[in-house]
Amino acid sequence: MAAADLAAWAVVLQKLGLHAAPSVTSNFNMSFLSRPSPGDLLADSELLKLGKRQAVCAVRISSNGALVAHATVTYAIVLHPPT
Repeated sequence: MAAADLAAWAVVLQKLGLHAAPSVTSNFNMSFLSRPSPGDLLADSELLKLGKRQAVCAVRISSNGALVAHATVTYAIVLHPPT
């Protein structure tokens, strides 16, 4: 779950820059589809919608190329002016 949240936060920061770092998760929904095989997991995040106050991301978690979980993450955007 932390990997999905981090992947979504990273895609929001990539789009808005580091002054959006204080943004916080306002909604998190995760569906576990199957048991992952032993080894590494890959979290792939996509920005679905970026508004003035919220960003919505879809995160796919895969294990050895097989989809094992899907998450939808909404961030409340908090912008601080760059210093």
